[in-house]
Amino acid sequence: MADIGPLAGLTTLQTLDLSATRVADVVALSSLTALLTMDLSGTQVADVAALARLTSLQRLNLSAAQVANCAALAGLPALQSLDLSGTQVDDIAALADLTALRSLDLSGTQVADITALAGLTALRSLDLSGTQVADITALARLTALQSLDLSGTEVADIAALAGLTALQSLDLSGTQVADIAPLSELIGIQKLDLTGTRVPVSQATKLISPFVSRDLERESRRWPEVWTRKPSILGVYRRILRFGVDKTVARFLGHSASAVFDARDPCVRRRDGEGFGGAAQSDALELGAPRHRPARVGARVQGY
Repeated sequence: MADIGPLAGLTTLQTLDLSATRVADVVALSSLTALLTMDLSGTQVADVAALARLTSLQRLNLSAAQVANCAALAGLPALQSLDLSGTQVDDIAALADLTALRSLDLSGTQVADITALAGLTALRSLDLSGTQVADITALARLTALQSLDLSGTEVADIAALAGLTALQSLDLSGTQVADIAPLSELIGIQKLDLTGTRVPVSQATKLISPFVSRDLERESRRWPEVWTRKPSILGVYRRILRFGVDKTVARFLGHSASAVFDARDPCVRRRDGEGFGGAAQSDALELGAPRHRPARVGARVQGY
């Protein structure tokens, strides 16, 4: 379907899904002012100026569309969810006034400057993966954020995240991050991905130790997730009592940080002097590809 002219008279329509169609011209939709949800993902739409009149729109999906300019979206104050992933958008200044936004996906776009996001304090979920972003200072005020994906970006400094105490999921995989000290107070994190970063095992151990050293019955719901071959939390607890926190974390996060911790494990290759992303670190490990993925315990800290 390419011609959506007949839809122009459906003025009470609230939900419209045109995803993966051949639609390129959305002028006919400008009269559908009652729309709350619209999906134009995977279409040929490049010009979204006609959407400026849809001031009641709450959810808009433009993923993988031909959009390069999102200026027209500035007039959609009711937007709560916006997906621009996989588009050619590189300037998001128009989003600065969309203060109702709770979910924003900019993954795979050409965006580098995210200053416009500084005032979007209602954001709960933000995906910047695969963008050109390097400076995340603008995120410091987004204290409602629960999920943040920075994977595959140029980010190296995460100091701006120190005050985001609502964060539950954080993906830093494939970034230039080497220091995760700013995360030390984010005790609500349930999922943390450090795959391909330059973070040393010793720092990860220091970050996670306070969690595993508390009474597991009381704290099990807040545990940062660890990969382990023993699915029993009680088994982890017993190991803590026997070997102490540091060695236990090294065993379950480091997958054998040295000969002391199962050095014969074929899933681990020791590379003295290298970090997880190849940077110089004295206590880093490199994980091989296991034949079977280990069982999970609690939440997950990936990358180790």
